[in-house]
Amino acid sequence: MADELIPLEAPFQGRVRSEAELKGVPGREVQLQEVGGILQWRYAGEIDWVNLFDTSVLAGVDGLTPDFRVTDAVLEYSYDGAAWVPLFDLGTLAGADGREVQIQASATHIQWRYAGEAEWANIVSLAALAGADGRSVELQKSTTHVQWRLAGDIEWFDIIALADLTGPAGPAIELQRGATHLQWRVMGDAEWIDLISLEELKGADAVLPANNVTGTGITHIAAVTEYPATEVNGTLYVLLPEVPA
Repeated sequence: MADELIPLEAPFQGRVRSEAELKGVPGREVQLQEVGGILQWRYAGEIDWVNLFDTSVLAGVDGLTPDFRVTDAVLEYSYDGAAWVPLFDLGTLAGADGREVQIQASATHIQWRYAGEAEWANIVSLAALAGADGRSVELQKSTTHVQWRLAGDIEWFDIIALADLTGPAGPAIELQRGATHLQWRVMGDAEWIDLISLEELKGADAVLPANNVTGTGITHIAAVTEYPATEVNGTLYVLLPEVPA
């Protein structure tokens, strides 16, 4: 459709533009308007309009001015409600698709690059995007709730009720001294579970100085102080003086 030639019934006035001049940069939208009988175009977002051609060359012998529309990227014209006639394929004004762009956050910047390139270009520093430090938060436990507030504020806000944090009561536990271990079980269970061996709970055997004990067992204690020892019915007593009040 872009290569179709349309006969003109009036002398063409203006300059014929090459295909290269009509091609835009990759992927940009093209806008059209008619001002004073001149068809103009520009890239969307730009200010200046560029003349495309004088629409008077499209007028028929009766001098009617054509209407224009775009259908499926094809510029079409019509005289006074007649059938629409293809005029120009606007697709020829668009360049190739733009290259894929990648974005990343480095340790210091938001960066971009074209896919496949090695070097990243900085867009904006992360420091410029950072807000001010937030205020410190305080926590407390009231009689009914865990609460929070900003440091320095007066009012506390409830987070969660303490009742919601309380689990069901655990079962009662029994303890016993077994032959070799201290043991426990849930009350009502049959099996006892070893907790710690009795051997681990025993301290070291006491050792008395050798010069104070003779024989096996305690049969004699030598006098080691000024207070004498007296044995009564197999029990050894040491008589101590009365301590003044």
